Amino acid sequence: MRATIIGTGGIAEIHARAIRLLGGEIVGVCGRSKASAEGFGAGRAYGDVQEMLDREKLDVVHVCSPNYLHKEHVLAAFSAGSHVVCEKPIAISIGDAEAMIEAAKRSGKIGAIMYHNRGYPLVQLMKERIASGEVGRLLRIGGCYMNDEGLSPERFTWHFVSERVGGSFAMMDIGVHWLDLAEHVTGHSICEISALFSTHTTKRTWTGQSGQGPAPQGRPAGEGVEIDVTVEDHAEVLVRFEGGASGSATISTVSSGYPNFLSLSIDGTNLGMDWTQQEPDWFLERRSEGLLKRVRRLRCAFTDRTLWRPSAPRTSDLSRREGNFAAEPNRRSQRAAGPSRKSTPHVKHRRHGPPSSRLNTLGSALRSVCMGQRKKGGVAAPGGAGGGSAVLPSRLCKRPQLLADAMLDNAALKDLVTKKF
Repeated sequence: MRATIIGTGGIAEIHARAIRLLGGEIVGVCGRSKASAEGFGAGRAYGDVQEMLDREKLDVVHVCSPNYLHKEHVLAAFSAGSHVVCEKPIAISIGDAEAMIEAAKRSGKIGAIMYHNRGYPLVQLMKERIASGEVGRLLRIGGCYMNDEGLSPERFTWHFVSERVGGSFAMMDIGVHWLDLAEHVTGHSICEISALFSTHTTKRTWTGQSGQGPAPQGRPAGEGVEIDVTVEDHAEVLVRFEGGASGSATISTVSSGYPNFLSLSIDGTNLGMDWTQQEPDWFLERRSEGLLKRVRRLRCAFTDRTLWRPSAPRTSDLSRREGNFAAEPNRRSQRAAGPSRKSTPHVKHRRHGPPSSRLNTLGSALRSVCMGQRKKGGVAAPGGAGGGSAVLPSRLCKRPQLLADAMLDNAALKDLVTKKF
């Protein structure tokens, strides 16, 4: 697979490593200038997109440019007869998005948007359980996506410039991931939405550093340019889904201590489920009988742990239904039984979730590297023995060189060991 990349930022580096991991060849990279493309260190360097598309024989174009350029670059790639993988959001307006979709249809090529969270195995399991009716009629869908990228008043990226990001920062950058995940898992489209937007830092200064993009229009400020920020850095969102379920989400780029925290919580008439991207190999299942922590193992086998349950005999209908399930008495039952130390202890909260001997998706591997968790194991290629698809996360890695060292090819991944940083 011969691939080219448009863009030379941090997310382009992660696309490049994923291309190599999956056996592809990077034949060209186009940056804002030829010099920036040369500094990327992969493929032939270009400073003009059309020149690259005309000169290279390619199979797929990865569009990793700022939001306002997505339409231009995607249409050019389809015209060149290439498949397209485009970073989210698809575009900065509905009209642009519709034009891109029509171009894909006319070309007969595949167009994909990087909503990578769909690929986690437990996300797929949650979707299947809802589709099968096991969860029951959906009542509530909630969650959040929080990071700290808008917290520091000193920070500047092109995301703070309205005309480049598309009139929205928090929602366009991370909120779209939560909205897509909620629709994907539930199988229902959002039919009503309202939100409260907040801009907590109203002035920022461009200084020309890497990743800030070209100078925006604004007021001179020393050697930089000061702008009035009109895009939100925090949103509280209310949603209603087709079928009647409703809920809310916090979308925040001003959350200290959260480099990348995504959660989804679902309630149905039969049970509830809670999942987070930071600990993607387990989810919490909530029933009236108690709580189960369902842990993913190799080949999608599961170990269930009871976190809480009402006073009841040690065997129950729930244990028989779930099979691999051990009931544990609650604390009140233990106190009533006396000071014996032989009763099964409660499962304590783990900061980094349950131990996992295998990582079966590229998404899990990248998360481990970026969040600094000490794990090792193999990563299955798409359709491999691990049962998961290779997926490409975005905005996770602040030390992309760690990926270069670890993700050389599938063989090297079997000994993947992450370092805390």
